[in-house]
Amino acid sequence: MHFRVPLLNPMQLIVQRLLPQETWANPPDPSVTTGYDPDFREPVAAQAAGGLEVTDARVYGPELEIPCQLEIKTFEEIQMLEAGDDALTRVVFVLHRRDLEQLQLLDEETGNIILKKNDKIVRLEKEGRKVLLPHEELYICRIDPGSAGFGPDGYDLHIVLTKARDADVRGRG
Repeated sequence: MHFRVPLLNPMQLIVQRLLPQETWANPPDPSVTTGYDPDFREPVAAQAAGGLEVTDARVYGPELEIPCQLEIKTFEEIQMLEAGDDALTRVVFVLHRRDLEQLQLLDEETGNIILKKNDKIVRLEKEGRKVLLPHEELYICRIDPGSAGFGPDGYDLHIVLTKARDADVRGRG
């Protein structure tokens, strides 16, 4: 018998997955032939002539609704933010493996989550209402196991760490 850890106060995390093949085929500027820089292994950025805004070729898939739990920063972390010591992670979400299984967001062969670094966090909803609409673009930075020992495979919960993207680069996808 396996004990399954539930989400507390579940909400809906709205995510768009980065589509690498489509991004590769989507150059942001006529002077380049691909949307990816093969040396840096990242989307090519382009600046319009005379413009200040930089765009890139990122292409995203449709919005996915994933049940999640929002993790609040500790008082000490909030104090550090006010002191100018801003950590990389902006917002932390917890996902449940059972929900990921139902949404087919696990690789069939490995069982790993198919959400990846640079997938975009669009918003957070609860009962159809927007709870969090990020004032800056948020992206998945890393996903870590968060519940060693719980669930059939030992990892019911997964921690999603996010990062803000440079304010000068805005995707078109």
